[in-house]
Amino acid sequence: MIGPDGVIAPWLDAVAPRTLLVVGPTLPLIADYAASHPVVVETSPSTDDALTGLQKRYDAVLMSEIIASEDAVLLAGIARNQLAPDVLTLVRPTIPATALFALGYVRYAHTEDRDGPLLSFRYTLATYNHTRSWNNPKFWANPERWNKHWW
Repeated sequence: MIGPDGVIAPWLDAVAPRTLLVVGPTLPLIADYAASHPVVVETSPSTDDALTGLQKRYDAVLMSEIIASEDAVLLAGIARNQLAPDVLTLVRPTIPATALFALGYVRYAHTEDRDGPLLSFRYTLATYNHTRSWNNPKFWANPERWNKHWW
């Protein structure tokens, strides 16, 4: 099983953010990434008051503080809604995955640290609402009348 760095590093390479907010403790991996890539890294404590007080948008947010309680899921929602279009968070398995699925997160990878197993979840605005084939005028009421009559 890979460690948290093995999940975070590929995510950083895929997203390639120019501005990154790290919510929680700063990881050595982030310093290494910032040294070799043109990225501005900012940190924030993992409290909802600190996150809602931020007035800036970022390219990506890394929730390095592991979500271990259902109250902390609120932080993932704040990061998604107010801070960035791409968010990665680490969660203890005691948190129901449906709490993050409800926020539009998708399961990313399994990992573990010295305290036990972790799940990672990712939110990407670009792929959040995929185009559905049925969501167009072709399949609405009375499709046989389209382009024949004006209502």
